[in-house]
Amino acid sequence: MRKYFLFAVLLLSSFFVVPTFSQEKNFEHISEFNSYITINQDTTIDVTEEIHYYFPDFRHGIFWQYPIEYSAYGFRRATSFDLEEVYYYPENDPEDRRSAYEETRSSGWIELKIGEDNRTITGNYVYVIKYTLQDVGISYFDTHDEVYFNVIGPGWQVPILEATATIKSFMEPTDRICYTGEEDSNQQNCSFSETDEGLILKSTSELQPYEALTFALKFPPDSIEDRSRQIWLGLIISNLGILLPIPVGIFLFRLLKTKWKNKKLTVIPHYEIPND
Repeated sequence: MRKYFLFAVLLLSSFFVVPTFSQEKNFEHISEFNSYITINQDTTIDVTEEIHYYFPDFRHGIFWQYPIEYSAYGFRRATSFDLEEVYYYPENDPEDRRSAYEETRSSGWIELKIGEDNRTITGNYVYVIKYTLQDVGISYFDTHDEVYFNVIGPGWQVPILEATATIKSFMEPTDRICYTGEEDSNQQNCSFSETDEGLILKSTSELQPYEALTFALKFPPDSIEDRSRQIWLGLIISNLGILLPIPVGIFLFRLLKTKWKNKKLTVIPHYEIPND
């Protein structure tokens, strides 16, 4: 009887006890990606990202990127990006805050190299990036205004175990939707909930490398400040290198056409009486 009892205990243990080593994530990953997003009526969006990053080996830090130029109607569309604050700290010691980073802008992207060249780190670290955007993901339709925003872009090369966005806006949206997965994916492994803090968006599964988390909010028409003129003006300025040759070419064509055009000749007929 004792043998059967011991066997039953071992059998139950095998169902309810999970070995600790199977729970450990010893690969490079982001354990939490928390975003705090405020959508303002003037088309600015304030963002604070809190990234919990795990380094299994010694590293100097991370690279963080964001697009500041988009493709629109076959042309480049520039957006406003204002970086406010960058810092990081060990997850178990928030007081040990450091703000070493390098910023570069090229080919329509802003890149932050966060870390120190003469110092390596390992384990769990938290990275905080605060910035403000304008004219990003704002669209105007006859029936509604829309904000389409990437909480997490498809550029991270490591899995993200949990992703959460706390979204506050100048007014309550009339509709909402979210997407996950690689670029142009229609997967919806995400969900919304309403709290006193705002609208909470969460991923319902891990985001694999190069997978994104995106949301779209719908507002009544004319509720968001209309910056169509500013957007089109920015579009023209960003594409002067493409657009400038067009009027210059027209001007030169007309100038050369006028210069090389044959002068008009006045022909006066002259008649003589034929012989005989």
